[in-house]
Amino acid sequence: MDRKVKEEIREILSYEFSHLHYQDRFLPLFEDFFKKRYGNSLIAVIFYGSKLFEPENKDSLYDFYVIVDSYEKVHRSPLHIILNRILPPSVYLAEVEMNGEKRYAKSNIISFEDLKKSILEPTEIYIIGRFAKKIHILFAKNEKARREIESLCVESQYFCLTYTIPLMKDREKFKFEELVKEILSLSYKGEVRIEDPQKIEKLYEPFKDFYLKVYSKHFEYYLSENEGVVIDINLSEDIMQKEWAVIGDTIPTYEEVVKFLKSSAKKGVLRWPKGLITFKGYREYLERKAKKSREEINITELDRKMPLIFGWRHVIKLIRQGKLKSGIQKEIEMKKSKQM
Repeated sequence: MDRKVKEEIREILSYEFSHLHYQDRFLPLFEDFFKKRYGNSLIAVIFYGSKLFEPENKDSLYDFYVIVDSYEKVHRSPLHIILNRILPPSVYLAEVEMNGEKRYAKSNIISFEDLKKSILEPTEIYIIGRFAKKIHILFAKNEKARREIESLCVESQYFCLTYTIPLMKDREKFKFEELVKEILSLSYKGEVRIEDPQKIEKLYEPFKDFYLKVYSKHFEYYLSENEGVVIDINLSEDIMQKEWAVIGDTIPTYEEVVKFLKSSAKKGVLRWPKGLITFKGYREYLERKAKKSREEINITELDRKMPLIFGWRHVIKLIRQGKLKSGIQKEIEMKKSKQM
């Protein structure tokens, strides 16, 4: 991406990612928790996820990416060092308390080097898809670290844009707002998960102005660099009223995007056993996710004691019922059914 355009977008992110539009009395407690636990190894704490866009939702955990300089410095166990190197991040449960009230969080531990590699040389959507969305930089060790994270978010956004446009090729026309929502859904297409069907709207609406402003700049740059790939059909002056169509050859191709997302979904499933080891309360977390999506997963005491042996029966059951598919697989099947 052109350096001037990248810096222009980064400056927008710098303001948006440092200002939280509401007050949360537990966030400073989580910040202190991570500072005390990881000390000088802590580079940044990134707040993201459902509590960011639905702060009043009491059923959701807080979500954080905790960026550190070295796994060896933050883990005492050699096993956890190895696990963190295998398909990072590793997920842990964090807990804080104020006046008898407890709050819990998923903390995704990742080294700065692994974060940069996951975004600048992506082999899956898991991390780069997260950083293409709205986040809040709760803590940064210094200004250099903050600017690097912002720049990585710019890279993530443009990558997700370029990987979404090929998926729009089968549409006769689409509006810019539709494209933005598809960009936000890209990470879920590369995951196998049971999720709230209204997730994208809930994610989009609170930060609508932000997403439209930032992605319009990315889109303008894409159009300038890929002339003839996407055309404006109705020639409206208002970007929100313009209608677009993909008519040229995209890079990557549709087939390459589908392959990338399917591979991402497989890697995501490989993270599940690691979560059962590192994340206390992971089974309860999955149960809550299932209930939110109107699915029932009755985990027995035997499942809790030996999840890696007996827990997989629930996964196999959901697969057989056709309820545990990657987002891209569901989309392809839906399109085929409409064509029949």
